Amino acid sequence: MIKRAGMKKFITGIILFCIILISQNVVFAAQQLTLNYDNKSVKYSGVSYKITINDKEIKTDFPGIVFNKVTMFPLRSVFESLGGTVIWNSKTQIMDITYKGEKYQFENNSSNAKINGKIIKMTSPAKKINDRLIVPVDFLKNVRGLVASTDTKANVIKISTNYTGSVKEIISADSGEKTIVTLRMDNHKGYKYYRLTNPDRIAVEFNNIKSDQKTIETASAHISGISVEAISDNSTRVIINLNEMANFSVADLQDGCKITIEKPINTNLSYENSYDRVYFSLKNIRLADIKEENNRSYIAERYKHEYDAENFKYTITIDAASSLSLKDEVYNIDDSLVSTVEIYRDKETQDTKITINAKQEFVYLTSYNDKRMQSEINLLTPAKEGEALVVIDAGHGGEDPGANNGKILEKDLNLAIALKLEALLKKNNVKTFMLRQDDTFVGLYDRPYIANALNATLFVSIHNNAIDSAKTSGTETLYYPEAKGDTAFTGEKFAKMVQDALIEKLKSVNRKTVQRPGLVVLKYTKMPAILAEIGFLTNAAEVKNLTNPEYQQKAAEALNDSILKALDIIASEKKTEDKLENESNNEPDPDAEAAQDIADEQAAE
Repeated sequence: MIKRAGMKKFITGIILFCIILISQNVVFAAQQLTLNYDNKSVKYSGVSYKITINDKEIKTDFPGIVFNKVTMFPLRSVFESLGGTVIWNSKTQIMDITYKGEKYQFENNSSNAKINGKIIKMTSPAKKINDRLIVPVDFLKNVRGLVASTDTKANVIKISTNYTGSVKEIISADSGEKTIVTLRMDNHKGYKYYRLTNPDRIAVEFNNIKSDQKTIETASAHISGISVEAISDNSTRVIINLNEMANFSVADLQDGCKITIEKPINTNLSYENSYDRVYFSLKNIRLADIKEENNRSYIAERYKHEYDAENFKYTITIDAASSLSLKDEVYNIDDSLVSTVEIYRDKETQDTKITINAKQEFVYLTSYNDKRMQSEINLLTPAKEGEALVVIDAGHGGEDPGANNGKILEKDLNLAIALKLEALLKKNNVKTFMLRQDDTFVGLYDRPYIANALNATLFVSIHNNAIDSAKTSGTETLYYPEAKGDTAFTGEKFAKMVQDALIEKLKSVNRKTVQRPGLVVLKYTKMPAILAEIGFLTNAAEVKNLTNPEYQQKAAEALNDSILKALDIIASEKKTEDKLENESNNEPDPDAEAAQDIADEQAAE
């Protein structure tokens, strides 16, 4: 009897285990027999579907079901599992979903879904059942990067993000003097573009796109046709055939890119040689970028730059594959500095070249002026070894007014003082370089870069202050902090000298010297550099002083005096360094003396 009872318990346990196992495999069979919607309850006896994403089952409190003969799935569970955001508005009965930059909207009992505001008709209305909004599985074909299917044998709704996409749409249209080509792909994984020559074409390669070879005949202002070709099983190249060399730009779309094609750009070259700073500017053309990394900055040239010192020829080469294309032109300058500027396409390489044919040697510094939206090629003559050069930076200028007090602008006051300082230094036979001598904007990073390229001895930036309080006044001098234990003449020591001179001359409130390690003009200059804040435009008494030419002259005199002292100190330090170096070079070499002694002894024998 005991054995039989034990056997019965064992068999009963096995049966219960199988029932539990079966009930787990029939998802929600017991829980979801009743569907509550539209103020009624309906017993559900149809198939309940698991849902998988990339073959992994997702957790959901509502299965896929067949409703009105259409297989439906719960929106929230699927899109949250995909990493999207889901918001339900119980008052409006509307669900908003954001997924991979796209916005989807569904309304209970409506067949109209919206994707980025555009209405998409669904095969069956969205339905809120058991407080879960469900929609047809076939809606997922409208979601970029997804593919879905229903496995009726395994009772699984399968969703995948890992599939090779296809070409969705290629269209071209003229817009004024431009041609716009739109390339849309289903589930691409990035693209790259480049120019092809002989003949002129634009190529765009899409990853994770499969396609057959085909040609699209189209005629427009700038293109003669478009072709599609497979590079591999999962990459495709689109070739746009150009009527002639053209300029183009590429803009990202959610599912591809838009290419705007136009005539080669007229370079709109201008030349400034009236002041210390001599430069060419090319409007709306970016030849370089400013990069910052590892606590340093530098100019990253977009194209190859070469200098032929023997022929004073500076050339910028724009690779044939680049999207930038310039119209051939020759500019005859023929002043004391430059003969010509040539812009032309190399017949062999198809590269575009910008060549400056100068009449003397220069150091070239090419940068991009964001405010003026132009590239600027500076022609610079560095100070010679042992020659003192002071770079004067009249802060702000042009499109950047700086601080203001009504019609009184900081940039104008800065320039007035800077010009007076320049005149004083020249009287003392000190060579100067003014970054600006009129109301022109100089790029922020250009200021220290130009000073460095000039091998300047000192850098002096002139500014004026502003603050919310009208009571605040005074003078301060900013500097980049010197390294601990640095005994050389630094910006910090220079700042103390400038501040003392300004306070003595102006009799203004002494706001002392201030460390400003983050200021571009102080951080990236390689010589002792300071920024003098002469006064406050927000203080009535100081504004009266700052607009007075006599007060401006006093400020210039203070700066002049401190610069002369600084140059003397630097010259003295240089003499000391040279003396120590000469002494080191003239010290007798013990090894050489010993070798000579041996040689002498051998000669005597």
